[in-house]
Amino acid sequence: MTRFICLLLLLFTSYIQANENLAQNDFEGSWTSNYAAVDGETQVLKILPTEKFIFERHFEKSFSLSRLSYEKKNSQTLKASTYEIKDDILIILFSNEDEEYSYKLVLSGWKSDRTKVLYGSMFMYQRNIQFNMLPVSFRPEK
Repeated sequence: MTRFICLLLLLFTSYIQANENLAQNDFEGSWTSNYAAVDGETQVLKILPTEKFIFERHFEKSFSLSRLSYEKKNSQTLKASTYEIKDDILIILFSNEDEEYSYKLVLSGWKSDRTKVLYGSMFMYQRNIQFNMLPVSFRPEK
């Protein structure tokens, strides 16, 4: 019985040590949402090797919030205006064409031999004043 418990502890600790923080080059790729705080929403984040970032929000149906309206279209695509990487933290600022609305994604993640996960917060701004924050979570797109 003691051997069995020791074996289980050894397997558990080796699994934990297999995970590590994402490095700068691990952020690259196309990511799709694991979770979205808005029902019926899918998010896609594309991080290209040319230091270009594209953030897409797709909705199953149109809706309107007090500050944002998606009644005319069921998706939104934004390109990054600035970004910054500090250790394992990625900060990306996305603005729409008229720069009235913007999103700031603050992301981090981990990887193992089998998978990668990217998670964090999406801060929402109108005319540079924050009005909301939503949690985000991504996995590599297949």
